[in-house]
Amino acid sequence: MRDMSIMKINISNLSMIAILLALFGIGAVAFGQQGAVTVESAIDRQQAYMGDRLRYTLTLTTDSNVVVDSIPIGESLGKFEIKKRSSSLSSGKLGKLTHNIEFVIAAYETGQLWIPRLTLRFIATDGSITEAATDSLSVVILSLASTDSLADIKGLKPPIYFGGRFPWIYVAIALIVLAGVLIWLWKSRRKAPDAVAEVNSVDRRPPWVIAEEELKKLRESDLLRDEEYKLFYLRLTEILKTYLEPRYGIDALDRTTTELRNELKAIGLDQADFDLLFELFVSADLVKFAKLLPSTHEAESDFQRGWRFVQDTSKRRSEEVDVK
Repeated sequence: MRDMSIMKINISNLSMIAILLALFGIGAVAFGQQGAVTVESAIDRQQAYMGDRLRYTLTLTTDSNVVVDSIPIGESLGKFEIKKRSSSLSSGKLGKLTHNIEFVIAAYETGQLWIPRLTLRFIATDGSITEAATDSLSVVILSLASTDSLADIKGLKPPIYFGGRFPWIYVAIALIVLAGVLIWLWKSRRKAPDAVAEVNSVDRRPPWVIAEEELKKLRESDLLRDEEYKLFYLRLTEILKTYLEPRYGIDALDRTTTELRNELKAIGLDQADFDLLFELFVSADLVKFAKLLPSTHEAESDFQRGWRFVQDTSKRRSEEVDVK
């Protein structure tokens, strides 16, 4: 009997070790390989009314040689509609990069709703791929016509009778309100030309004209002379993505290089133009995310690739312009 008891204890210890190993395996998927990637998700409230704006945030921490390759978020998060999205990138201690992505969301159904679990992909400069997953989060959505919101509504009070005297006080109040409305209308009409001018101030030039002007400003800046390569490439890719949106009708600013590559392939972009653009974007990703330091000559070559891409894909096929 004593031997059997010892055997049971050993089997129990082995089972515990197996469970611990399994848990460590799950942690590796959730937080990336060897701590290279961590993903955190948060919601600002656990309870809200239908139609309320909520803030859902993703915080992605990676090594400097790792690039965010895929964030599987479309127009909605489960039953939550995405109203607005924004992102920022910052450098932390020990060469870590922190990607902060914020979504303003709203739901139009009541009950306990879930923001689904998201699996994100990351790619290192050596080509290795890491996946990490967020937790699913729940929010209780209340109806605007819930019992609590109706609790303060009281019954109508009985009418007040004033006898035979004419209610001059109400005539005076009505005249004051009417005067206020007339003044507001008069001021609104005076401000109307300013509103028209503000609408007319929107830049309605062709997108390639705007892109050429911004590229010339970038070329004339001191970023290359001061060896601010990361800021130079950030501005260069921003100009090109801003050009792509109206030119091809795609949401380029929120896309990763991989997502943008797939979209431009789908719309049938000319292969020569495609190769020219993505030679530049691959170089830019290495500088922005892997902290590669290019030479001034390499940076100028990438600038010329961007300039040629705008020239070659504009509606008028003009010759390349020397902007040096």
